[in-house]
Amino acid sequence: MRRAIEGNGDARIEDALATIRRGMVELQAAVQARGQPAGRVLISRAEVAHRLRVPESWVEREQQRGHLPFAKRMGRKFVYDAAGLDDYIGSLAVAK
Repeated sequence: MRRAIEGNGDARIEDALATIRRGMVELQAAVQARGQPAGRVLISRAEVAHRLRVPESWVEREQQRGHLPFAKRMGRKFVYDAAGLDDYIGSLAVAK
């Protein structure tokens, strides 16, 4: 069952939607101001190892040494930025 909205319900809904849209725009601007892409993709250690064609133990060892710039610590775990891995692979190809 629907309850009737008192007064002009359509205007109140439009006002609420406009407020939500403004909030979304402000949130996107805040994320971009922090310098982090809104669509950041994180991948697993197994995926990193597969794309680099190395064992997972190598990835773990190199991340602990700080040699993987796309690896970031989040609490006890590491996360891996897919775009950063692509840049890293590109830099390896240039170095050859």
